[in-house]
Amino acid sequence: MSSAFLIVDVQNDFVTGSLPVPGGADVAAAITAHLRAHPGRYAVVAASQDWHSAMGDNGGHFATPGTDPDYVHTWPVHCVADEPGSAYHPALDVSLIDEHFRKGQGTPAYSMFEAVDAEGHDLADALAAAGVTAVDVGGLATDYCVRATALDALAAGLHVRLLTDLAAGVAPETSAAALDELAAATSAAPDPRTAEQDRVVGLLGREWSAIADLLAGLDEDAWSRPALPGWDVHDVIGHLIGTERTLAGAQHPDIPADGECGEHVRNDIGRVNEAWIVALRDRPPADLLADFRAITAERLASLRAMTAEEFNAPSWTPAGQATYARFMQIRIFDCWMHEQDIRAAVAIPGHEGGPEAEQALEEVIAAIGYIVGKRGRAPDGSSVRIRLTGPVERDLHVVVDGRARPVEAINGEPTASLALSSSLFMRLAGGREDAEAALGRIELGGDLALARQLATNLAYTI
Repeated sequence: MSSAFLIVDVQNDFVTGSLPVPGGADVAAAITAHLRAHPGRYAVVAASQDWHSAMGDNGGHFATPGTDPDYVHTWPVHCVADEPGSAYHPALDVSLIDEHFRKGQGTPAYSMFEAVDAEGHDLADALAAAGVTAVDVGGLATDYCVRATALDALAAGLHVRLLTDLAAGVAPETSAAALDELAAATSAAPDPRTAEQDRVVGLLGREWSAIADLLAGLDEDAWSRPALPGWDVHDVIGHLIGTERTLAGAQHPDIPADGECGEHVRNDIGRVNEAWIVALRDRPPADLLADFRAITAERLASLRAMTAEEFNAPSWTPAGQATYARFMQIRIFDCWMHEQDIRAAVAIPGHEGGPEAEQALEEVIAAIGYIVGKRGRAPDGSSVRIRLTGPVERDLHVVVDGRARPVEAINGEPTASLALSSSLFMRLAGGREDAEAALGRIELGGDLALARQLATNLAYTI
């Protein structure tokens, strides 16, 4: 489950301008401090700006000249496009914002969900593209645009938290009424986190069952076949058991010294992983399979018993600080990749499609900008299409405009293109195959030099 932070209208006119909100400057500073204190917590940080036309009354939003605004439906002139009052307040660090949306261009608009970005995409599309199912909301003002944004987020099926210390209202009475309304709406709405927890835990359970079923059909000799540098099939299962035992709270074995590890161990994470490998290496295969079934059954029971708050609590993950839910998504990827390692070692292909494979692929897709821009060094102004031909079929589009980022589609033909199976793509992204040797199974298109450069630099995992 991914979350987003929505920053509503932290603009000069709502702090020191024509419609000042008491405490607005403090809110701007507090939001900046919050984001700096929690790097990586949010998949998306989005901000909105009121962005009204200088011409006319913006659909009745501005009080007509010579009349007083009623401060319910009509307002003083504020946040006129490209004027100082429409700019973000200087205490808000805009470098921490990923997506910018503007609303009210010629019409009344209160909710961020009425806003669009520079390309005309709305907030709902941006959140869906990032897999966001929960949002934190802050900004100005609690009783108007923050209220409208939070209610629309609930209506969109998102789990919503209004961070009251990161928001301020125009008046105490209307702010209290808005909070009461949001509390009632939140209590009446189903918690989308529960459905996402069930989905993630279900996928993890099915992945563990697939691994156990595969292992049950192996003879003892198959357990000693090389699966990864320095690891055979037995070691891969020892690693999976050790990870789940650690997450279950078991005491970690002593970490081997540098000289006790093989050449495949190149960093501290590798030494930590190796501790369980060494501790379990003498276990007979049948006993190790029983160990695997026991710890995965224990972990499934624990995961199912977690409350939504526990499952979505802040947590360390291999991808940085995020939530425990995010960690479990990564576990699906890790376990599926290791299942494929085992299948390659024992020459029993399978389980390359389906929900677990699709979830594993999502982990790589989340890093596709890094893979194309940093690893593949695609130049500024270029575009890339990676077509996955199956078992999981997908077209991945990336444009490079200052930074490489995924997009839904590319106008015209891409600068360079790759077409390959999803299975090969995942093995290359995981560093499981020699990229040069795999080129014969990849169709290159467009700028062939760039396509080859991309194809041979897909690996991104440590």
